[in-house]
Amino acid sequence: QKSKMHGRKKTGIEPTEEEAAAVSSKVQAYKKLAAKLLDARNAITNDPSNAIKQLSVDMLPLQAQLLKVNPDFYSMWNHRKELLLAQQFQELSNE
Repeated sequence: QKSKMHGRKKTGIEPTEEEAAAVSSKVQAYKKLAAKLLDARNAITNDPSNAIKQLSVDMLPLQAQLLKVNPDFYSMWNHRKELLLAQQFQELSNE
């Protein structure tokens, strides 16, 4: 008997080696990017002045890339907010 997930029957068709390799490659790239961004967020937690440094490293495009794949990654949304607030504060301080 085939099990159902989300109201859909599983087909039982195994992916080809090429399909499995492509999925594995995407998963590895996602994990690597997520780890890099989480390390960056932890650096802000330990020292808030790191937020300004991270803006110069172009973290926002990397976050956008990750959030397109997984928009439910709330830690990344919070990190993004912290960077944008730091950017606003820096701009206001420079005026």
